[in-house]
Amino acid sequence: MKYEAVFFDLDGTLIGLDMNEFLPDYLAGVQRWTRHLSEDGHFMRSFDAAVQAMLAGGRPHMTNEEVFFSRLMIDLPHLERREMQELFSAFYDEFFPTLRRHCTPVTGVRRTLRRLRSAGYRNILATNPLFPREAVVQRLCWGDLYPVHFEHISTYENSRYCKPHPGYYRDLLGVAEVSPDAVLMVGNDPVEDLAAGELGIDTFLLEEGYLVEREEAPEPTFRGSLQGLERLLLNR
Repeated sequence: MKYEAVFFDLDGTLIGLDMNEFLPDYLAGVQRWTRHLSEDGHFMRSFDAAVQAMLAGGRPHMTNEEVFFSRLMIDLPHLERREMQELFSAFYDEFFPTLRRHCTPVTGVRRTLRRLRSAGYRNILATNPLFPREAVVQRLCWGDLYPVHFEHISTYENSRYCKPHPGYYRDLLGVAEVSPDAVLMVGNDPVEDLAAGELGIDTFLLEEGYLVEREEAPEPTFRGSLQGLERLLLNR
């Protein structure tokens, strides 16, 4: 068996979720949830700046969560960070579940994960760590999946970089304690997921259903369907 671990993207790969449909409703929800903090859209500009700070990386001594709140609070000096954390915790508890309508389970995914684990592969959830663990676990459940299916799950609490920054994949290799040539990265985004190839990680572009269209992107090591992934890894 060439590979020890399989890194899986989440949205559009393991669950049926189109970010082009999900994100506008998510952002509209954040705006409604925080409308009492500002009346001129100032908060959402700060929120966007905080997200961009996570995407930019460059602060390896901080987690993405720390980067997010540190940048957000620059523009909100009248609030305490604890208040803001509690506000977002309530948002993910109460509003975020309403976004489930955007997600559908992908047929065969649970079976594939189960078969790979039974064959000795280590399943790692390599979702872009822009969200807290609670939001990642919710999306897994929307897709009829659970944390128990994975050895490790990327969240903004335990990550220092975001895709497609090579630091994200470098950190994930360290967490899994595995070398690049022993990993296969599986995803539907030719830029964010295939960026793993820069570190010598083989990549599999999932072309079913939710393939993200990109004008310029690296070439994957492999491409195909979920069934094709099983054939590759299980010789079936």
